[in-house]
Amino acid sequence: MLGIKIFLHSFRQVVGNLGMAIQVSGWFVLCLVGAVLVFVTLAAAGGGAALLAIIIGIGLLIFIIWGMSLIAVVWHRYILLEEMPSGFIPYRRGLNVWRYFWVGLGLALLGALLGFVVALVLGAFITLDTVPKVITFALIVGGFVQVLMFRMALLLPAVAIDGRLTLPDALQKTRGFIGPILVLAIINILFNLGGGYLIDMAFGVPTFEAVIANNGFTYGAQGTQVEGGIMHALVSAVFQWFVFMLSISILTTLYGHIVEKREIY
Repeated sequence: MLGIKIFLHSFRQVVGNLGMAIQVSGWFVLCLVGAVLVFVTLAAAGGGAALLAIIIGIGLLIFIIWGMSLIAVVWHRYILLEEMPSGFIPYRRGLNVWRYFWVGLGLALLGALLGFVVALVLGAFITLDTVPKVITFALIVGGFVQVLMFRMALLLPAVAIDGRLTLPDALQKTRGFIGPILVLAIINILFNLGGGYLIDMAFGVPTFEAVIANNGFTYGAQGTQVEGGIMHALVSAVFQWFVFMLSISILTTLYGHIVEKREIY
């Protein structure tokens, strides 16, 4: 099915270009870790250092916004235009980094608003009195929002490569792909939830069953609680990085296939 092919193609896009993915985003991870360490140290010091920590925290937020947008723009251009990034921080004049962020923020707010409306409408007809109903409700709303976001987010690769695409254009071009995009959204949700669940089971965070039963934590057979917590944080960070790069690649693949009519293998 096309939805499965899009996901697998995007997955291979990251794995097959792993070195470039690290080059494009590695600088951000290193800078982020250093900034967080400074922020935590100053915040713990108290007094005048706490005020400095707040200022650094604001700067850190701006840096995160800019950095993630830059990574996305550079990755779109690398895949779609075969443009090779250069330098430790792959920025150059002319990249639409802030425009990419503002378009993405606008789409996220619009998607959240429409998701809220859908949740209100469904909530009027569904009584959420059991856990299965709550989970089903969340999956329906989440699936709707993700399908909508995948359709609208074709704007983002277009912004990255200086293409001309409007929101009505994006919705019109994806009209015949709603089925495959729905399958893609389901696979993506399962991948994210499944990966996080397996990491939680392996490295010490309570499983879903443990939370429901309120019977405590589970830890890896060879690890202590502290070791489990450290490993959980490290593995989760790597997984979230991969999910981030995969999400960018999914948008890249959708744009390439739907807008540029590229074949998916």
